[in-house]
Amino acid sequence: MNIVQLIEKDRHWRDISHSPRVSNDDIVMDLNTAIQNIVRDRYDNFKVKKGYSFQSTQNLRDQLGDLVKKSANIAAVGNLIPKINFPTDYRHIVLAVAVIDGVEYVAVPKGYDEFRTIDIDPFLQPTIEPPAQVYYAERDTGLEVKWGNVGVLQSLYFYYLKEPVQVKYGTEYTIGTTFTVGDSLIAIASPDGVIPQTTTTVYNGVTYNIGDTFTIVLGFLTLTSGWALKGFVNTDLPVLTHEEIALAASKVGMAIVENFTKQVVLDKENKEQ
Repeated sequence: MNIVQLIEKDRHWRDISHSPRVSNDDIVMDLNTAIQNIVRDRYDNFKVKKGYSFQSTQNLRDQLGDLVKKSANIAAVGNLIPKINFPTDYRHIVLAVAVIDGVEYVAVPKGYDEFRTIDIDPFLQPTIEPPAQVYYAERDTGLEVKWGNVGVLQSLYFYYLKEPVQVKYGTEYTIGTTFTVGDSLIAIASPDGVIPQTTTTVYNGVTYNIGDTFTIVLGFLTLTSGWALKGFVNTDLPVLTHEEIALAASKVGMAIVENFTKQVVLDKENKEQ
Protein backbone atom coordinates (compact mmCIF):
# COMPACT_ATOMS: atom_id res chain seq x y z
CA MET A 1 0.00 0.00 0.00
CA ASN A 2 1.14 3.56 -0.62
CA ILE A 3 0.71 6.30 1.99
CA VAL A 4 -2.83 7.21 0.84
CA GLN A 5 -3.97 3.59 0.94
CA LEU A 6 -2.47 3.15 4.41
CA ILE A 7 -4.33 6.23 5.65
CA GLU A 8 -7.60 5.02 4.14
CA LYS A 9 -7.10 1.60 5.73
CA ASP A 10 -6.39 3.27 9.08
CA ARG A 11 -9.61 5.26 8.75
CA HIS A 12 -11.42 2.00 7.95
CA TRP A 13 -10.32 0.47 11.25
CA ARG A 14 -11.15 3.65 13.18
CA ASP A 15 -14.62 3.84 11.65
CA ILE A 16 -15.33 0.21 12.53
CA SER A 17 -15.01 1.22 16.18
CA HIS A 18 -16.94 4.46 15.57
CA SER A 19 -13.97 6.72 16.10
CA PRO A 20 -14.16 10.39 15.07
CA ARG A 21 -12.15 11.15 11.94
CA VAL A 22 -8.75 12.74 12.47
CA SER A 23 -6.31 14.63 10.25
CA ASN A 24 -3.95 12.93 7.81
CA ASP A 25 -0.97 14.35 9.72
CA ASP A 26 -2.23 12.71 12.93
CA ILE A 27 -2.54 9.36 11.16
CA VAL A 28 0.95 9.70 9.63
CA MET A 29 2.37 10.14 13.14
CA ASP A 30 0.52 7.00 14.24
CA LEU A 31 1.77 5.09 11.18
CA ASN A 32 5.39 5.95 11.96
CA THR A 33 4.91 4.87 15.58
CA ALA A 34 3.33 1.60 14.43
CA ILE A 35 6.19 0.91 11.99
CA GLN A 36 8.78 1.44 14.74
CA ASN A 37 6.83 -0.83 17.10
CA ILE A 38 6.57 -3.58 14.51
CA VAL A 39 10.31 -3.52 13.71
CA ARG A 40 11.16 -3.45 17.41
CA ASP A 41 8.80 -6.32 18.17
CA ARG A 42 10.10 -8.51 15.32
CA TYR A 43 13.82 -8.02 15.73
CA ASP A 44 14.13 -7.52 19.48
CA ASN A 45 12.01 -10.58 20.25
CA PHE A 46 14.08 -12.59 17.79
CA LYS A 47 17.40 -11.57 19.34
CA VAL A 48 16.62 -13.35 22.61
CA LYS A 49 16.37 -16.70 20.81
CA LYS A 50 19.90 -18.02 21.25
CA GLY A 51 21.20 -20.43 18.65
CA TYR A 52 19.30 -18.95 15.72
CA SER A 53 20.35 -16.57 13.00
CA PHE A 54 18.42 -13.83 11.23
CA GLN A 55 18.63 -15.75 7.96
CA SER A 56 17.29 -18.97 9.47
CA THR A 57 13.75 -17.70 9.98
CA GLN A 58 11.85 -17.28 6.73
CA ASN A 59 9.05 -15.24 8.30
CA LEU A 60 11.51 -12.73 9.74
CA ARG A 61 13.35 -12.45 6.41
CA ASP A 62 10.06 -11.83 4.62
CA GLN A 63 9.08 -9.06 7.03
CA LEU A 64 12.41 -7.31 7.64
CA GLY A 65 14.64 -8.50 4.79
CA ASP A 66 14.12 -5.29 2.80
CA LEU A 67 15.61 -3.33 5.71
CA VAL A 68 18.91 -5.29 5.73
CA LYS A 69 21.76 -3.35 4.08
CA LYS A 70 25.54 -3.74 3.81
CA SER A 71 27.88 -1.09 5.18
CA ALA A 72 31.08 0.06 3.53
CA ASN A 73 34.40 -1.19 4.91
CA ILE A 74 35.01 0.92 8.02
CA ALA A 75 38.67 1.51 8.83
CA ALA A 76 39.83 0.38 12.26
CA VAL A 77 41.52 2.60 14.81
CA GLY A 78 43.54 0.08 16.80
CA ASN A 79 41.01 -2.48 17.97
CA LEU A 80 38.01 -0.14 17.56
CA ILE A 81 35.64 0.38 14.63
CA PRO A 82 34.50 4.00 15.21
CA LYS A 83 30.74 4.44 15.49
CA ILE A 84 31.04 7.89 13.96
CA ASN A 85 31.68 6.15 10.62
CA PHE A 86 28.64 3.85 10.82
CA PRO A 87 25.88 4.33 8.19
CA THR A 88 23.48 7.09 9.23
CA ASP A 89 20.50 4.71 9.05
CA TYR A 90 22.16 1.98 11.17
CA ARG A 91 19.97 0.27 13.77
CA HIS A 92 21.14 -3.31 14.50
CA ILE A 93 24.02 -5.45 13.25
CA VAL A 94 22.94 -8.72 11.65
CA LEU A 95 26.39 -10.04 10.65
CA ALA A 96 29.86 -8.48 11.08
CA VAL A 97 33.01 -9.37 9.11
CA ALA A 98 36.46 -8.26 10.30
CA VAL A 99 39.35 -7.84 7.86
CA ILE A 100 42.64 -8.84 9.50
CA ASP A 101 45.83 -8.81 7.42
CA GLY A 102 43.64 -8.85 4.29
CA VAL A 103 41.67 -11.94 5.36
CA GLU A 104 37.97 -11.81 6.23
CA TYR A 105 36.69 -13.37 9.46
CA VAL A 106 33.11 -13.52 10.68
CA ALA A 107 33.02 -11.71 14.03
CA VAL A 108 30.79 -13.08 16.76
CA PRO A 109 28.95 -10.60 19.04
CA LYS A 110 29.56 -10.89 22.77
CA GLY A 111 27.92 -9.20 25.74
CA TYR A 112 29.93 -7.09 28.16
CA ASP A 113 30.38 -9.87 30.74
CA GLU A 114 31.26 -12.47 28.09
CA PHE A 115 33.72 -10.11 26.43
CA ARG A 116 35.68 -9.73 29.68
CA THR A 117 36.12 -13.47 30.18
CA ILE A 118 36.84 -14.89 26.72
CA ASP A 119 40.58 -14.18 27.07
CA ILE A 120 40.90 -16.56 30.02
CA ASP A 121 38.65 -19.31 28.67
CA PRO A 122 40.86 -21.78 26.72
CA PHE A 123 37.91 -22.80 24.55
CA LEU A 124 36.87 -19.25 23.67
CA GLN A 125 40.18 -17.41 23.43
CA PRO A 126 40.22 -15.10 20.39
CA THR A 127 42.45 -16.22 17.54
CA ILE A 128 42.73 -16.12 13.78
CA GLU A 129 44.30 -19.57 13.71
CA PRO A 130 41.89 -22.23 12.40
CA PRO A 131 39.26 -22.57 13.65
CA ALA A 132 39.28 -18.76 13.93
CA GLN A 133 37.41 -17.06 16.77
CA VAL A 134 36.99 -13.33 16.32
CA TYR A 135 34.68 -11.37 18.58
CA TYR A 136 33.24 -7.89 18.96
CA ALA A 137 31.33 -5.97 21.61
CA GLU A 138 29.33 -2.80 21.05
CA ARG A 139 30.57 0.29 22.89
CA ASP A 140 29.26 3.83 22.92
CA THR A 141 32.17 4.77 20.64
CA GLY A 142 31.88 1.81 18.24
CA LEU A 143 32.77 -1.87 18.02
CA GLU A 144 35.64 -3.23 20.11
CA VAL A 145 37.17 -6.25 18.37
CA LYS A 146 39.25 -9.11 19.80
CA TRP A 147 41.17 -11.50 17.52
CA GLY A 148 44.23 -12.57 19.55
CA ASN A 149 47.78 -11.26 19.49
CA VAL A 150 48.57 -11.93 15.83
CA GLY A 151 47.77 -9.74 12.83
CA VAL A 152 46.46 -6.21 12.35
CA LEU A 153 42.78 -5.33 12.28
CA GLN A 154 42.40 -3.24 9.12
CA SER A 155 38.66 -2.75 8.80
CA LEU A 156 35.24 -4.24 9.37
CA TYR A 157 31.99 -4.24 7.44
CA PHE A 158 28.59 -5.49 8.49
CA TYR A 159 25.13 -6.31 7.27
CA TYR A 160 22.71 -4.31 9.35
CA LEU A 161 19.05 -3.66 9.95
CA LYS A 162 18.48 -0.06 8.95
CA GLU A 163 15.99 2.39 10.41
CA PRO A 164 12.69 2.26 8.51
CA VAL A 165 11.93 5.45 6.62
CA GLN A 166 9.58 7.97 8.18
CA VAL A 167 6.43 7.97 6.08
CA LYS A 168 5.21 11.38 4.91
CA TYR A 169 1.87 12.49 3.56
CA GLY A 170 3.08 15.17 1.14
CA THR A 171 1.18 18.11 -0.37
CA GLU A 172 -2.27 18.12 -1.97
CA TYR A 173 -2.76 19.71 -5.41
CA THR A 174 -5.69 20.25 -7.76
CA ILE A 175 -6.30 21.66 -11.25
CA GLY A 176 -4.28 24.76 -12.06
CA THR A 177 -1.00 23.32 -10.79
CA THR A 178 1.74 22.70 -13.34
CA PHE A 179 3.77 19.59 -12.57
CA THR A 180 7.15 18.43 -13.87
CA VAL A 181 7.65 15.46 -16.17
CA GLY A 182 8.42 12.42 -14.02
CA ASP A 183 6.54 13.64 -10.94
CA SER A 184 4.89 10.73 -9.11
CA LEU A 185 1.35 11.46 -7.88
CA ILE A 186 -1.36 9.64 -5.97
CA ALA A 187 -5.05 10.30 -6.58
CA ILE A 188 -6.89 11.50 -3.46
CA ALA A 189 -10.35 12.71 -2.49
CA SER A 190 -10.88 16.44 -2.26
CA PRO A 191 -9.91 17.78 1.19
CA ASP A 192 -12.59 18.26 3.85
CA GLY A 193 -14.54 21.46 3.33
CA VAL A 194 -13.79 21.70 -0.38
CA ILE A 195 -16.86 21.96 -2.61
CA PRO A 196 -17.63 20.08 -4.76
CA GLN A 197 -16.46 16.89 -3.10
CA THR A 198 -14.62 14.58 -5.50
CA THR A 199 -13.43 10.99 -5.13
CA THR A 200 -11.74 10.49 -8.51
CA THR A 201 -8.95 12.26 -10.39
CA VAL A 202 -8.74 12.60 -14.16
CA TYR A 203 -5.33 12.97 -15.83
CA ASN A 204 -4.36 12.50 -19.47
CA GLY A 205 -7.77 10.99 -20.27
CA VAL A 206 -7.60 8.37 -17.52
CA THR A 207 -9.75 8.31 -14.36
CA TYR A 208 -7.94 7.38 -11.17
CA ASN A 209 -9.57 6.31 -7.91
CA ILE A 210 -8.33 7.19 -4.41
CA GLY A 211 -4.90 5.60 -3.86
CA ASP A 212 -4.11 5.03 -7.54
CA THR A 213 -0.66 6.23 -8.59
CA PHE A 214 0.37 7.83 -11.87
CA THR A 215 3.35 9.69 -13.35
CA ILE A 216 3.38 13.04 -15.16
CA VAL A 217 4.35 12.70 -18.82
CA LEU A 218 5.41 15.19 -21.48
CA GLY A 219 2.53 17.19 -22.94
CA PHE A 220 0.22 16.65 -19.96
CA LEU A 221 1.50 18.73 -17.05
CA THR A 222 -1.81 19.47 -15.30
CA LEU A 223 -4.76 17.57 -13.90
CA THR A 224 -8.02 17.58 -15.81
CA SER A 225 -10.04 17.34 -12.61
CA GLY A 226 -9.83 16.17 -9.03
CA TRP A 227 -6.93 16.17 -6.56
CA ALA A 228 -3.55 14.47 -6.28
CA LEU A 229 -0.77 14.09 -3.74
CA LYS A 230 2.88 14.92 -4.39
CA GLY A 231 5.99 14.71 -2.20
CA PHE A 232 4.78 11.66 -0.27
CA VAL A 233 7.06 9.03 1.29
CA ASN A 234 5.82 5.43 1.44
CA THR A 235 6.93 2.87 4.01
CA ASP A 236 9.82 0.62 2.98
CA LEU A 237 8.40 -2.35 4.90
CA PRO A 238 7.05 -5.07 2.57
CA VAL A 239 3.41 -5.24 1.50
CA LEU A 240 2.68 -8.23 3.73
CA THR A 241 3.05 -5.97 6.79
CA HIS A 242 0.91 -3.07 5.55
CA GLU A 243 -2.43 -4.33 6.87
CA GLU A 244 -0.85 -4.81 10.28
CA ILE A 245 0.74 -1.34 10.15
CA ALA A 246 -2.63 0.32 9.46
CA LEU A 247 -4.36 -1.65 12.20
CA ALA A 248 -1.58 -0.98 14.70
CA ALA A 249 -1.61 2.74 13.83
CA SER A 250 -5.33 2.97 14.48
CA LYS A 251 -4.78 1.36 17.89
CA VAL A 252 -2.02 3.86 18.68
CA GLY A 253 -4.33 6.73 17.81
CA MET A 254 -7.06 5.49 20.12
CA ALA A 255 -4.91 4.39 23.06
CA ILE A 256 -6.31 7.06 25.36
CA VAL A 257 -8.68 6.75 28.30
CA GLU A 258 -11.89 7.78 26.53
CA ASN A 259 -11.18 5.41 23.64
CA PHE A 260 -10.28 2.35 25.73
CA THR A 261 -13.40 0.42 24.66
CA LYS A 262 -12.71 1.14 21.02
CA GLN A 263 -9.15 -0.10 21.40
CA VAL A 264 -10.47 -3.37 22.86
CA VAL A 265 -12.43 -3.87 19.62
CA LEU A 266 -9.27 -3.43 17.59
CA ASP A 267 -7.25 -5.70 19.90
CA LYS A 268 -9.77 -8.44 19.19
CA GLU A 269 -9.54 -7.81 15.44
CA ASN A 270 -5.73 -7.76 15.58
CA LYS A 271 -5.63 -11.22 17.16
CA GLU A 272 -7.75 -12.55 14.30
CA GLN A 273 -5.37 -11.29 11.58
